[in-house]
Amino acid sequence: MANFAFWSSLAFVLPQALWVRSRTPRFRGPSGPLCGNCGDVPSLRVVGIGDSIIAGVGAATPDATLTAALSQALHQRLGIGVAWSAYGKIAANTRKITGEVATRAPPDGAELILISAGVNDITGLRIRSAWLESMEALVATLTASCPRAQILIVGLPPLELFPALPTPLSTVLGWRARYFEAAIAKRAREWPNVEYVPIDIRPSAGDFASDGFHPSEQSYATLGSLLAQRVLDSPLLSRCAHNET
Repeated sequence: MANFAFWSSLAFVLPQALWVRSRTPRFRGPSGPLCGNCGDVPSLRVVGIGDSIIAGVGAATPDATLTAALSQALHQRLGIGVAWSAYGKIAANTRKITGEVATRAPPDGAELILISAGVNDITGLRIRSAWLESMEALVATLTASCPRAQILIVGLPPLELFPALPTPLSTVLGWRARYFEAAIAKRAREWPNVEYVPIDIRPSAGDFASDGFHPSEQSYATLGSLLAQRVLDSPLLSRCAHNET
């Protein structure tokens, strides 16, 4: 139903989408390398892979990005050192992210891999089956590169609440996000060592960066804390967080 509603509405919202694209500012991620350590002697390595969320758009410094926030939360809750690095491609869909990973694989020894991908597939009008194929290829590539790693897929955000997206465009994209999310939540259960974590946060306008499309630094911190708790609560993912024992 959501998919039918999206395509039926496309002709009406496309002019609005083009207007938003022309008006929304293009932000870059923070300057400096997206890597660091939380604590003195790292015993857990976290790697972020994906789109502008992993690139840290909306954050002023690398330490305020999502991968860093997750690593800091794990460091604080577990009392262990965490090394982190992030490889994000702004405006990239999942197929492009997979190609980037295949060309430049993440560092050996990653024990927890964080994936953010899908929003650009939705806004770029990719069909859901093609997106799922790209996600499967991405997971397979990462598993081949880091066979011991556990993989955490971040849920698709509530596009209907993005301040940069006016109504009815926001409503239509929200429908499509939920349509995609239903598929990836089901498919992720079929992949070993993979867990999909929906974003159970209803952000307000103040939770976004000034472009109205990307998270603020506080939102990255909040989401990082939520993901860290999911790692600790999950029988699957907690194995990598406690591998020092």
